[in-house]
Amino acid sequence: MQEIRIQLGSYCGAIERWKMVLALKRMAGLGFPRHEWGQLLQELALDIWLFRYDSNGRNGASESTALFALITNRLMGAMRNRRREQDVMVRLESVLIEQDEELDPDPALVYEDNEPIRIDVRQAVASLPPRERAVCEGLRHGETIHEIAQRLRCSWHAVKSAIARIRSRFENIGLDGYVAERQRRTGT
Repeated sequence: MQEIRIQLGSYCGAIERWKMVLALKRMAGLGFPRHEWGQLLQELALDIWLFRYDSNGRNGASESTALFALITNRLMGAMRNRRREQDVMVRLESVLIEQDEELDPDPALVYEDNEPIRIDVRQAVASLPPRERAVCEGLRHGETIHEIAQRLRCSWHAVKSAIARIRSRFENIGLDGYVAERQRRTGT
């Protein structure tokens, strides 16, 4: 509470004390954590200082009611901005997790007992263009060519072409045994 008193004191003379107290009460009412109040006061101070009450206003609201509405609007805007920032961070985290998963294929996709081949396959999959990596993901999860095409919003011919390019790339780097084993197991 002493921190709040110090901050209220720093506005003395420029802004009436009751206006800053009203802002603090509104922050508490909206559930803002106490550690954010100082920053919020900084954000509100200019708006409160510029606020001019018009006693001839048509709606007959008192000065404190009009100021209460201004403070509430600004605090709700701050709350929405914080939620947006949190949503962006959540989406960013999910994208990063998806990218990690794309670069680290499921061990079921490789020979379980042969570490060098497993490493080669992971490197080969990681070096594929995004669409071909997405096709690999679909195959890894047991999707059919038609299901992969629907998910990627392309034709099944495009998926078959991607599989052929993937197969060719794997064969070119010496993973033709892996390709043959994978074809035997899945039929693709």
